[in-house]
Parts: sequence; C-alpha cells; structure tokens
Amino acid sequence: MEGERRLGETCHPDNPFQVSDYVKVEGAHHSDQHASEPFHEDLINRGYKPETTYADSAYVSGKNIVASRDQGVALKGPMSGVAPRRLTLGHFEFNSERTQMIRCPAGEAPVRHAPSKTEGAMNAFFAVERCATCPLRAHCPVRHDQCSYISFRPTDVATGQRRCEQETDEFKCEYKIRSGIEATNSQLKNKRGLGRLRVRGSPAVTLTAIFKVVAENVWRMVKHALSIMKTPANAPAKA
Repeated sequence: MEGERRLGETCHPDNPFQVSDYVKVEGAHHSDQHASEPFHEDLINRGYKPETTYADSAYVSGKNIVASRDQGVALKGPMSGVAPRRLTLGHFEFNSERTQMIRCPAGEAPVRHAPSKTEGAMNAFFAVERCATCPLRAHCPVRHDQCSYISFRPTDVATGQRRCEQETDEFKCEYKIRSGIEATNSQLKNKRGLGRLRVRGSPAVTLTAIFKVVAENVWRMVKHALSIMKTPANAPAKA
C-alpha cells in the first residue's frame, strides 16, 4: 500500500505476475493512518480478501493492527521510532485477542484481571511479594503501590508487540516483499505518466489514475503471455 495515490498490489510468490488491485486518489490532508481499514473493506467487498497486507510505516499503528485483525487480515509493517530500551507490553505474553495477559517477562502469571478506570483498558494484578524480589523489577513497567499491576488495551499491546517484532531478522526478511510496490510506483510515475497528470479535479484525476493502473496490469499480462509463446514446446516446465 503506498502514497497519496493509494495503491495496492498482489505479492504472492506463486503468481506468474503481480497486478495492482486497488487504487484511490486522495488529497494530501487525508491521513495514511485512516487508509488501511477502507482498503481492506474494499478488497473484501470485491471478494479479494488478503491474508496479509504489507504496508508502509505511515499506515501502521496499534489501532490499525487490531482493526485489521478484526477484518481477518494481518497488517504487517514497521512502526516509526526507536527500539524500546526497557521492558514494554510487547515483552509480556497475551492471548490472541490481546485482552488477557498470560505471563510477564519473568514468567509470572497475573493473579487476577479487572477492568481499568480507563475506557477499554484492563488491569492485570501480580503477587506483590513475587514482584518485590523480581530481577527484572528495575526495567519493568508494572506499577507498585498497594498492589502490583499494569494497565493495557489491545491497541497498546499491539503497538508494543510490533515494536519488538520489527527488530527481529525474521520480520525484516518477511517485510522485504513489500519492496515490489516501490518498483510499481516508479513504473507508474515514469512510464505511465502518473507523476504528471494533465487533468484537474478529483473525478478526472481518479479516473485517469485507474486507467493508467489498468494499462500497467494489461502490459504485465501481455508480457507474460508473450514469454509463454516464446518458450519452446519441448522446454521443461518450471516447477
């Protein structure tokens, strides 16, 4: 997913060629943070629900990760900012809905949960005596007053988990697949003229952008068809 011209493209390695399946033109005042949910909704309504969406960091937040999960889509992308130096919610273990904490980084399970005064948040309480002797206490976000507890919302948990996840080699390797849309964006701007349109007004700009994206898709289809036609009949097929 990319830009003020919001572009979506398939990226499955088994596809003979990739196609752009979403294009939307919006003004510069529209925030990228509000784009992922309608993007998924559009694809789902057209019967093209993705399993995973790889997006630029501008589209990724804890809120969007949770909203995408509710749509049945995994939103993958890094968050801006530096890696955490202390323990965060991302180092705690939660259930898949991020509504219940299973255990802390030291392996301790909460003794109970209770709704927080903060709307939509939950408190997880730990045994005070266990926290008092914990070797991670100095770096832990658990609060210590009359009781030991930590508050969390699913969006906060998603944010913490992503900030930890994006530092791993596994995440970085998987996310490389998104680079393909950068090449597509460059092709559309430089070869299809999407960078300098000769029309003005939202309807005309949108229609022109759609035509140029369709032209790129057709070019890829024709290129693939020609490559098949040029392949000798007795040539071994690719696995």
